[in-house]
Parts: sequence; structure tokens; C-alpha cells
Amino acid sequence: PTETDADVAGIVETGAAVRKLAQGLVREQVITELPAITVSVSQHVPKPHTPFQWAAMDSMEDLEGKVRMLRDLAKRAKVGLKTHDVRESWLECLFARGDRRLGAALELAYRSGARFDGWKEHFDFRGWLDALEAAGIEPDRYTRTLPVGVPLPWSHLDMGFEPGFLEGEYRKALASRVSPPCGKPMGAKVHHTTVAEAEAEQKRLVCYDCGVACDLSEMRSERLVALRSLSDRAEE
Repeated sequence: PTETDADVAGIVETGAAVRKLAQGLVREQVITELPAITVSVSQHVPKPHTPFQWAAMDSMEDLEGKVRMLRDLAKRAKVGLKTHDVRESWLECLFARGDRRLGAALELAYRSGARFDGWKEHFDFRGWLDALEAAGIEPDRYTRTLPVGVPLPWSHLDMGFEPGFLEGEYRKALASRVSPPCGKPMGAKVHHTTVAEAEAEQKRLVCYDCGVACDLSEMRSERLVALRSLSDRAEE
């Protein structure tokens, strides 16, 4: 949501910047040969119980256009590119945000031969479209923007969030306001990356009181354990 072509191009630009850094390391003889730099992308699929559960998914035409743009940019930047099948992501959105009516379409697709569709050689998109049509499913009903405040197919499932938390995060995202990661030291832009810094940190950890009731002390301890493990491996 709110993504622009400049944002999409930034994916390849980041890969190109990494490649440039690697070229510098080759010149300085820090490494002997230029590594292959590859960026991987997938389509955003709005999911239940997340701030973007109300957001529309881009049309397949728009998504395919973005993939074409990335391929062109990656070729010029000499950066590898891996993409996810737009059609699979579209189906993922339908079943992620669908209601019980999708069950009939799923059964029809199965009875029509849908098997192992995660494998490209077995994926029959036409078969899925036929099953959706036979079940009377209107795909746009599930891929478009959903109204905030209206009961959703998954509203009866309690994930522990406080009422209004996800909606608040959704509106913040649309306004380009950042929510720092939970468990990060208050006021810090990133997590500490060394054991010494983490052990010396006395600031309280960020908590949005979402309702899940995380154990912040345990989160702090787990991060220290992870940093110590990384430090030990680096010394080996």
C-alpha cells in the first residue's frame, strides 16, 4: 500500500549499491572475485490479523508491470532477480481473506485435478479460474479495499489484540508514520549489535500495549543469548 514506482526501483538500486561495494572490495583485494548479487521480490498479499488486512491487493496487471520494470532495471544494473508468480499471489490473497464460500471453489479445483500447485509444472491457473467461476466467486470481493469497522470473515477469531490496535497501525502506515519494532530500546533506531552495548542498555523496551502481553524481560534476555552466540561463532 502507498507503493510508488520509485519504491519499486529502489529494490534494484539497493542491489546495485551492494554490487558497487563488492567491486570496491575486489579492487582493494579484500575478496578475489565479484560475487553474484541477487534480489528476491514477492507481491504484497494483505493478510488477516495484520494492519494491512483492509488494504487492497494490486491488480495482476499492475503487479506484472512492476515485475517487468524490475527485470529491465536488474538487467541494466547487472543484478540477479528472483520473482514470485503473480498469479499464485493473487490466489493466495483470495484464500487468505476469503470466507467459507471459498471452500466450494477449493473443492471444485481439487476435483478438477489441482494437485501440488506449489510446483510450477503442476500449477494450472486456468483450472482455478474455472473453479472460482463455477462456485460463483467474485474475486474482486476479496482483493479490493475492505471497509474498516465492518465485520471480516475472521473477526470472530481472537488473536489477543486490543480493539483498535490494528486499525491504528493501518492508519499510521497510510500516513507514512513508522512504528519501531517491538522490543527495541526506546529511542534507538536499530537493535544493538554487540554484547557490550546490549548489556549496558538500561532504557525500557518499546511496547505498543497491543494486548498480546509480551514478556519484555524475556525478549531482552533472548537477544543477549543470540548476540553472545554470534560473538562466540565470530571468535572461532
